[in-house]
Amino acid sequence: MKEEKIERLAQLLYSTMPQMRRDFVAPPHHKEEKLPRHAVFSLLILQKMKKVSMSELAQRLGVSNQQMTRIVKELEENNALVRETDEKNRRQVNVSLSAEGKALAESYAKKAMDAFRNKLNVLNEDELDALAYHLEECIRLTQKTETRHP
Repeated sequence: MKEEKIERLAQLLYSTMPQMRRDFVAPPHHKEEKLPRHAVFSLLILQKMKKVSMSELAQRLGVSNQQMTRIVKELEENNALVRETDEKNRRQVNVSLSAEGKALAESYAKKAMDAFRNKLNVLNEDELDALAYHLEECIRLTQKTETRHP
């Protein structure tokens, strides 16, 4: 019985994740825009964190350090961020948004929120409350699995 429930949860998660990523997680993106999605995600992360090491940013994005280097280079070429060596640890490189990067991040954040509103606007208030409750429960329960090791 428990094994069947675990299999059902796995099927539900694997079928739901692509749709969630496409419809809710991925930033709004159009082919004519010059920044790839990972660069947009980087802007949005830096908007919240202000300054972060490149390795931590890579970890948050789920990309390799080599990929992060390419993403940061592209954002630098677009004058969106500043790269600087950490004063305490010369091997660590930190990145932060430039003034242009802050404006760009704000623009993408607004587009993302508008897209989110458009998607969720079809739900009534009770449905929105139910979705929020179930997502919070999902987070709580998945965090519980992180502390247990078989």
